[in-house]
Amino acid sequence: MSMQWRHEWKYLIHQSMLEVLKQRLLALMDEDVHHTKSDGYTIRSLYFDTIDDQCMNENEAGIDIRKKYRIRYYGLDHSKLHLETKLKNSGLCAKRSTVIDPIIADHLFHGQTMDILLNIQDDPQLIGMVSDYQRLLLQPKVLIEYDRYALVYPSGNVRITFDCNIRKSSAMHLFYSTDVPWFNIHEPGWHILEVKYDDLLPSFIANILDDFHLTQIANSKYYLARIA
Repeated sequence: MSMQWRHEWKYLIHQSMLEVLKQRLLALMDEDVHHTKSDGYTIRSLYFDTIDDQCMNENEAGIDIRKKYRIRYYGLDHSKLHLETKLKNSGLCAKRSTVIDPIIADHLFHGQTMDILLNIQDDPQLIGMVSDYQRLLLQPKVLIEYDRYALVYPSGNVRITFDCNIRKSSAMHLFYSTDVPWFNIHEPGWHILEVKYDDLLPSFIANILDDFHLTQIANSKYYLARIA
């Protein structure tokens, strides 16, 4: 399955700027149709890494070609789990994603990759993704959850997300629970803005972003959560 490589910028943004920027963009962009509540939706991810934290260390070193591995669900609906590999190459990002059932997620959580591979011979993409888990001996490292508000614009396939209240937990066995002990990864009032687009960011959006003089960051939420 082919992947769409996209530009992706990340910025730190303070709550005092966030609402103003959101309203300026909302006048020209549309809300994401996947919003499940007035202020967007919640994302929870379980991230995996090697025994020696290869993914985290590559992010810290700024390695140009790297991957991240996670299982994700939206809101409280963990009946639909997404197995995802996030890829970065020469400043561009892409994502492989496939829906899996909780049995496969449980096998991955416990490192039982062979049990999965014996039963998914008709799904080449899933075979490839699970094979990575087997080859790298990936293991769960951290839970991350945040509240996302997303805006979209068709020209350039632009997607701007405000990821707020980013929190982490080492209680990975509570992946499906509503009672997780969370810890914020930023000081109060600080969030992450992400800007994603295909080939060209429309100038009116770029100009609005420039007006706010935001601080661009290179590290992923996974890395920031691990060092927080």
